[in-house]
Amino acid sequence: MLFVKFPILASLVATSTAIDFRWYAQRGCSGHYWQCTNINPDRCCSVGRQDTNSAISWNAIPSDWNILGLGYWQEGCNGTVAGSGQSGGSPDLCFPTPQYRAGRYYFASARSNIQENLAENGEPCQKPDLIVYEDGTDFDLTELTNEQYAQVVSKSPPYDNRNMVF
Repeated sequence: MLFVKFPILASLVATSTAIDFRWYAQRGCSGHYWQCTNINPDRCCSVGRQDTNSAISWNAIPSDWNILGLGYWQEGCNGTVAGSGQSGGSPDLCFPTPQYRAGRYYFASARSNIQENLAENGEPCQKPDLIVYEDGTDFDLTELTNEQYAQVVSKSPPYDNRNMVF
């Protein structure tokens, strides 16, 4: 009986995993970044209108997942899709050209429902909740007031805003 329950529990854990979505200050997917942590499928993650376009990536993708990532020119996952690609079992999916302001992902096997989901999804976009610098230092954005968050965003990468005082 124990052997029967373990595979069921393992499959439930695998289906509840979410991945990270990142923006990079430079071309390519390296250097310091802003991140939406543990974002679920079909959930938009977006920087604000005042932010510059960036390279983006989806990270910590489970090896048995094949996601379809969509990157958008405009914030809020609105308007034209500027790029798309599949992970194909890779743990990372990078769109290296700095032309994106928002992104989301779907399971590639659910492709037939994507246009329907795009039209129906009325959830607000998630905004970055973490900044990670090249030296590994990170800055949690979740406890900031809207004013503090706007101040950090105005000093967005490539500027070093670790010395900001609130």
